[in-house]
This record gives sequence, structure tokens and C-alpha cells, in this order.
Amino acid sequence: MTSPLAAVADGLRYAAMPTFAAMAVATAASGGGPAEALCGASVVNGMAVMYGLMSAFHAGPWLKLIANRRTGAQRPLEGGRI
Repeated sequence: MTSPLAAVADGLRYAAMPTFAAMAVATAASGGGPAEALCGASVVNGMAVMYGLMSAFHAGPWLKLIANRRTGAQRPLEGGRI
């Protein structure tokens, strides 16, 4: 049986990628505000790029989950046993 803290940590690793992806879309959609517009910045500003990269770096758990489902592999239980 896994502890409640382990269950929270397991959920958090899946929460990072979609959160950063949503932040990238929201930042790009907002245009960066009036200060960015005065400076002649493009629609995709530096913060949107940074959030996009952070989303890509945190995609590992999702990619592993997808790969495991395609191959039919099971997640290891506590203690590393299947």
C-alpha cells in the first residue's frame, strides 16, 4: 500500500506538463501586455517560449505512461514488484 504522500507526489509529476503548457498558451494569447507592445515584441514573447520549454522538459512521465500503455506494460507496485 502506498502512503498518501507518495500518491500526492505521483500526481504532481503528471500535473507539471499540462500546467506549463496552459501557461504558455495563456501568455502567448495575452500578448504580454502593454509594455511588450511598446517594445515591438512578437505575439510569442520570451515567457511563452520559456513555459513551452518547461512543458517539454516535464513531458517525461506522460511519455513513459503512453509508452507503457502501448506495450501493455504494468506499473510496478511498491517495492518494485509487478
